[in-house]
Amino acid sequence: MIEKIILKHFLLDIVLQQYFYLPNKDIPFGKDILIHVFIVSAPWLIISHFSHLNVICFVIEFISHWIIDVTKTKYRKKNKPTGIRKWRMHFVDQFLHLVVLILNWFILK
Repeated sequence: MIEKIILKHFLLDIVLQQYFYLPNKDIPFGKDILIHVFIVSAPWLIISHFSHLNVICFVIEFISHWIIDVTKTKYRKKNKPTGIRKWRMHFVDQFLHLVVLILNWFILK
């Protein structure tokens, strides 16, 4: 199951963003960030038939993904990291998302 959760994240957060990048994810309640976070989090609801544990996982991922991405985007716009700093920022971003995915996996176990 954990591999499906990670695959979901990889496809929706990394691959899909390459084709449908939403530039204004630093506006906390803007449509870009809310659309992105909903798309990444929605599979918890779709595959679960709205079971209560999956709704909890959806809420956890929605809120945490929102916080992580808004923070990352604000930092990137303010500091304009390049080279190794840019890759470090991306690694930290994905690591934090992975921690949340593992937490959700434990909730469903």
